[in-house]
Amino acid sequence: MSDTLSLFNEGISKQDWDTVINASSMVSVFIDTFPERSTEFQSMIVPLIKVVSEKVDSLRKTAAVCLAKLAKNEENSAIMRANHGHEVLVSLGGVFSK
Repeated sequence: MSDTLSLFNEGISKQDWDTVINASSMVSVFIDTFPERSTEFQSMIVPLIKVVSEKVDSLRKTAAVCLAKLAKNEENSAIMRANHGHEVLVSLGGVFSK
């Protein structure tokens, strides 16, 4: 999964949002299958918080789903708390149910 992390980081640095969507989706599926390995993706948490708070549409939704799945792990959740990630997710409210 280090390739996926590299892909994600490259997408963030180049603002290639399709790449960020694809990498976030891959991580979400991986975490569903191997939740015990979710801490391997802690470096994605802060950039994902920024994406969720600043972007819209499918990019925001994909990033929010990945962030929520990462938050299921207590270590990851602590990083999110320290960076106001939970507040960002909660602030979305019913945005995706429309």
